[in-house]
Amino acid sequence: MLKLSELLCLAGVHVTFLNTEHNHRRLLGSTDAGSRFERYPGKLSFEVISDGLREDHPRSAEDFEGIVKSLQGVAEAHLREMLRAERGRKVTCVIAEGMFDYAFEIGKEVGIPVFAFETVSPCYLGGCLCIPKLLDEKEVLDENLVRELKKGCLECGRIVSWAPQEEVLAHPAIGGFWTHSGWNSTLESIVAGKPMICWAQYVDQLVTRRLVSEVWKIGVDMEDRWDRLSVEKMVKELMMGSRRQEFKKSAQKFSKLARESVNNGGSSYTSLDHLINDIRKLSSIKHFENTLS
Repeated sequence: MLKLSELLCLAGVHVTFLNTEHNHRRLLGSTDAGSRFERYPGKLSFEVISDGLREDHPRSAEDFEGIVKSLQGVAEAHLREMLRAERGRKVTCVIAEGMFDYAFEIGKEVGIPVFAFETVSPCYLGGCLCIPKLLDEKEVLDENLVRELKKGCLECGRIVSWAPQEEVLAHPAIGGFWTHSGWNSTLESIVAGKPMICWAQYVDQLVTRRLVSEVWKIGVDMEDRWDRLSVEKMVKELMMGSRRQEFKKSAQKFSKLARESVNNGGSSYTSLDHLINDIRKLSSIKHFENTLS
């Protein structure tokens, strides 16, 4: 969402980014976001709100539904006030994470268009759309493994709370990526041309891991095998096994395709242009309506 905001700013669109206090602290404390966003004076601003949770709450994936529900309790009223308030510049539209359905209800209520921005893979969305038809026609982190991983990394690896993932993946020393198969991480690995070991947990990750391993042939799927021997076998298969060249060749192929898609004339480049033009048209309509009133 932040990268989309930057792209919109580069196109001259004014963006207000709504973030939680917890995430905003992490963003500023762990990245160069503060200095990076200074490139867009007057174009990008942040509004920060509480997520409704205690400071000592772990905010872990295991309580994902609870986090989303708590956030809604704060964000719903704040978003409604943001869209209704007169702040000088009129709000043309809202771009919201697709799972926050209340954003769409509020947009309809105040008469402001809302675009859904999905961070799950398109293949997963396609699968969801097929569920009704399939019905008509008739995967928890292992704490022991985590402890063993920390112990095994003492001499030959590192476990950190945050890392610049794109920079790490782009480094020539990286031969593979063990990932939870989130769509952003999968895309970043594809762009970097790095094969993957997929350890999916839930939602779209379960679909993405199958695409990576069975369709695109750019990695292996752990499925439900996370004992020491299975992990060792998959790492060796990815890094030095008989399929290493196959993985490497496929990863390079998809990396080329991904890079082409964001170049001038590529599919992603063109889709972003369409979005920007739609926002500009909405802005023109709003300006015309305000002039008439």
